[in-house]
Amino acid sequence: MIVGIDMVEIQRIRKSMQKNKFMRKVFSNLELEDLERRNFSPQSVAAGFCAKEAFLKAVGLGILGIRLHEIKLLHNEAGKPYISLGRNLKERFKNADCEFSVSLTHTKSYACAVVIGYNREKREFNE
Repeated sequence: MIVGIDMVEIQRIRKSMQKNKFMRKVFSNLELEDLERRNFSPQSVAAGFCAKEAFLKAVGLGILGIRLHEIKLLHNEAGKPYISLGRNLKERFKNADCEFSVSLTHTKSYACAVVIGYNREKREFNE
């Protein structure tokens, strides 16, 4: 099992959101559509950013050479968040046989994400 965690000040993300380049650099088109449905809530944007950073920490990668929009934070029909990898990252992890779970939370001032990676065959808890 591998774990990554990240926390960010929402005010910092709110300032970054004013730059269209930030949003396009960090989020995929699919994520931007989801964030639009959430009225581009700074808390949601910050949580998404944290999830990407937490994923990178979990897998031991730095941000250099990684396009953040290839790490997608999506939600299933019930609203549960999950990580989906873009083509380049899928190729990089194709032999890892690993799944990732993500948990998000935020307050008025901070957002936090935890990403846990685990081997599909050695899963220790029931679904």
